Amino acid sequence: TVFLANEDKTRLIFKAGYGLAPDQEDYLRGVELHLDNPASRGPLVVSFKEKKPFLIDNASTITEELSRRSQELLHLSGSSSFISVPIVFRDEPLGVLAVDRVQSTISLKQNDLDLLMAIAPQIAISINNARTFEQMQASEEKYRDLVESANSIIIRIDAHGVITFANRFAREFYGYLDHEMIGRNIMGLIVPERDVQGRPLFPATREFLARPEEHVTVENENILKNGERVWVSWSNKAIHGKGGALTEILCVGNDITARKQAEYEKRQLEAQLIRAQKMEAIGSLAGGVAHDLNNILSGITSYPELLLLELPDDSPMRKAVTTIKKTGEKAAAMVQDLLTLARRGVSISNAVDLNAIVRDYFESPEFDRLREYHPNMKVDLQLDDDLKYILGSEVHLGKTVMNLVSNAAEAMPEGGTVIVRTENMYLDKSLKGYDNVARGEYAVLSVADTGIGISEEDLKMIFEPFFSKKVMGRSGTGLGMTVVWSTVKDHNAYINVESEEGRGTRFDLYFPVTRFLVRDKAPKGSIRDYAGSERVLVVDDAEDQREITRSVLRKIGYHVESTSSGEDALEFLKDNEVDLVILDMIMEPGIDGLETYQKILDMKGSQKAIIVSGFSETDRVKRALALGVGSYIRKPYTLNDLARAVRTELDRR
Repeated sequence: TVFLANEDKTRLIFKAGYGLAPDQEDYLRGVELHLDNPASRGPLVVSFKEKKPFLIDNASTITEELSRRSQELLHLSGSSSFISVPIVFRDEPLGVLAVDRVQSTISLKQNDLDLLMAIAPQIAISINNARTFEQMQASEEKYRDLVESANSIIIRIDAHGVITFANRFAREFYGYLDHEMIGRNIMGLIVPERDVQGRPLFPATREFLARPEEHVTVENENILKNGERVWVSWSNKAIHGKGGALTEILCVGNDITARKQAEYEKRQLEAQLIRAQKMEAIGSLAGGVAHDLNNILSGITSYPELLLLELPDDSPMRKAVTTIKKTGEKAAAMVQDLLTLARRGVSISNAVDLNAIVRDYFESPEFDRLREYHPNMKVDLQLDDDLKYILGSEVHLGKTVMNLVSNAAEAMPEGGTVIVRTENMYLDKSLKGYDNVARGEYAVLSVADTGIGISEEDLKMIFEPFFSKKVMGRSGTGLGMTVVWSTVKDHNAYINVESEEGRGTRFDLYFPVTRFLVRDKAPKGSIRDYAGSERVLVVDDAEDQREITRSVLRKIGYHVESTSSGEDALEFLKDNEVDLVILDMIMEPGIDGLETYQKILDMKGSQKAIIVSGFSETDRVKRALALGVGSYIRKPYTLNDLARAVRTELDRR
């Protein structure tokens, strides 16, 4: 018979027997020999406690020393001679092996004891192995339960990347059944061939499998069964077999998609903030410079017009004066770019037709000059005849078309095709680079080329001020694409850029449509068509501006007075009446055009007036118009524009 100690070693419990009658075995299954009772002195208990064997050749000699239970056990066995041998493993008693000789009158001898002493260690090893196996089974079941219930991705892969195990969370996360994952390689199953930027991921995966010890923690892009892209943070443990060969890698992962998205949005916001601050700083500087330049350019553009009025048609000076005038107009156009950059030069109150703006540009001298530099350039116009109107500034939209076509031409040094397309589109989804896009109808302007394309690095820079890769001296101030970007922003529009090196680039501009009708442009007559004899007061802090305006208006018959400040104008008007006041909006030091006009109204009740400004409709210009100012003229203005505005306001009832 074999008795084994319980877990806390307080009892010896029958576990197995050989040669026992059924009633004997049933009895033994209910027997527990107390190891924790000092009075318990049976041979099995003593053999266990003292780790000593006992050979009893005459059981009757020890009967009186036994407890009642031990006496019953001895009586039941009918044994007169027996051996008790401790089962010991690594000096720790596990139980007792008891052998008796019931069916023989021959007593057990020393050689029987020696045999059992030799067998007992083997029994101890077997018992220990069995217990270890049971513990391993229990541990494995506990481990499997733990792994299956974990809220993390847990997979095991072999040295080639083949999945050998995936827990429940992993299967549910990726959307696969168990048999769809086991035996499959991670490459192509949970690791996509390329990331969202198109970069191959397999080389990095092969590097990980070759040297997993160098990639204990990894963050990478994964793909679900439904094609959705996610980000996972992995903790990896390489497992090596005998000889140090890699046998498998245990990978524990957590979904970090939300964190990655938050980090991306944070970077986007930071970039937008930096860009906004940069544009604000440059814009403020540009706006101030532009205002001063406009005052200077007024003389350069206006005096040549006065000279041309005086010069005979065959005068050799006409060509030189005309060149000066055109040069001034080019400079004025550049200043307009600065104003656009400063976000102070755009009025988008008019309904305009994008198709007309596109056609006007391709019939302009600017496009003719572009063709001279790019004779191999072809143009493909695909204009939607039913294109809807947008609210916008014709000047700035024209500049936008010019800049986009110019860039397209520069991108095709060997020639190619510029495709300009317009179409109506309903937008109900986001655009790349925009968190939110207003749902609705848009008129879309697309300018594409078949040129060299733009590198990924340059794409990040194309809207930066003064970034240019055009031919130096031929075209480009570095403001062209910045003007495009600013114009798009001012028109509450969106812009999308697609480019592939060696294949070309396409710009798509989305402008909200309007239901307003397009106004017919006012016809331009001769400056003498706007002549008159009324009294006009010119108020401007720049002496050359006052002189230009006086000269033009006197030339066509008006009686003109001038002052250098708003305060002087008020003093003049206390004792004098005029039919029209021409007010500069920005005058330093002192009160500006709006405040001057307010005080004139307080003094006289009503007064016809015109505002001139180096900027477009600023808030203060709009307030002046709301108070009764008839119109505003942007500097530098042509003599025709000035004369027409004066005559129109004087004739207004």
